[in-house]
Amino acid sequence: MTNKLRSVVLLVAVLMLQSLCAWGQARPKTARRLYFVNLQKALLETREGKHAQAALRKLFKQKQAEVELIFKKLEKLKLAVEKSADPALRSRLEQEQKSLQETFVEKQKMLNASSERTSQLLAERLQAFVKKANASLSGSTIVDDRDHRPLEALPDCDLTEWLIKSYDSQIVRALPVRPGCWFDVLLFVDQKAVLERSQLGQVAKIVVQKKHKEFQAELDRRTEKVKQLTAAGKQEQVQAETLRLHSQYTQFHRDLARAETEALLRFQDELTKSLSQAIAGYQRVLFLTHGEKPIAEKLGPHCEVTEWVISYLNEQASRADLATVCPALGSPGGK
Repeated sequence: MTNKLRSVVLLVAVLMLQSLCAWGQARPKTARRLYFVNLQKALLETREGKHAQAALRKLFKQKQAEVELIFKKLEKLKLAVEKSADPALRSRLEQEQKSLQETFVEKQKMLNASSERTSQLLAERLQAFVKKANASLSGSTIVDDRDHRPLEALPDCDLTEWLIKSYDSQIVRALPVRPGCWFDVLLFVDQKAVLERSQLGQVAKIVVQKKHKEFQAELDRRTEKVKQLTAAGKQEQVQAETLRLHSQYTQFHRDLARAETEALLRFQDELTKSLSQAIAGYQRVLFLTHGEKPIAEKLGPHCEVTEWVISYLNEQASRADLATVCPALGSPGGK
């Protein structure tokens, strides 16, 4: 081997050794690989989930036909009540109308209950499969994002598609290699508390409250109109306006829910931006929200930082205070 070639081989060996050392330093023993699954999406896309949806659609179609028949009967009864001058007949027809309305509500409840039971059963089976998968893993954990959800989007750490395929085959498949999913320290945040007590959260709440006031004012106006028509004895107009009021209430309820969702998404985006800036310089640190069944103790080194987050957003705490709240962080760039 020539001296030149020997020098090249030696240089390559040194570089490889440095890379291995850096790899070892970059991943301390406390580091844990975390993956997340969207169980709601998996519920819909597994074979079992698709079959369940088809069965529910069939049931819905059947019940919908029954509901439409009830509506037709109600319309006929409404016309009969309006035309009848016989108090006894009007009373009997109104009673029958009320009975049909109750039947309609009951059928809607049955449909909702069937859907909820099916979803719950499938969720329990998927959760059992995730638990089985976690039992076979070493150094990695699959987390249901209803329990803990990353504040920032982590598409590389999303194993929902893996879960769907594995569950369909009932085989715990090998996990994909995702180097960006290793974390040293987890910072847990109670998002509801932040929404309630931070200035950022108050902005979101004010937007929703404004919408609610607008909707309520319109409902109050229509309710007052019904009262005036009732006092004037205009029964036909009362019934028509009451139906419009119920329809409007349902629409307002949907609109308000949409407004709340949009305001919450804006709040989450702003919260994520602020906290990302706060941990700039730290490596492999992840903010997670509290969820339905917190499992923080199973996920490795972690700190509860909700109070610091609220104070930070309210400009009552600094970025530097975070290291005091969570000593496991060390100093920026010190990992």
